[in-house]
Amino acid sequence: MDKAPKEVPPQPTGGIRIVRQRSPRTAPASVKTTINLPTTTVVTLRELSAEQCATQADTITRALSLHKAIREAMTNGGKLFIQEPDKTITQLVIIG
Repeated sequence: MDKAPKEVPPQPTGGIRIVRQRSPRTAPASVKTTINLPTTTVVTLRELSAEQCATQADTITRALSLHKAIREAMTNGGKLFIQEPDKTITQLVIIG
């Protein structure tokens, strides 16, 4: 008896993409790491984690992935801009 393939729901419009999370059995291996952070950074980490309903490890992983993507884009000549609600555009420059 063959199983019918599961139907994938249509992707929503507006540039949003559905990403399915891996099950714990297929998640990449992890390494326990201990770091010392300033108190203000820990407060920010806790706030961001709570806002995202994520673990602190997930929040750090997401931040590092974003940082890597930005660095790669900028290394290749890309620029980083933020557009405010009033349409003001500010270029961010990362030094170091």
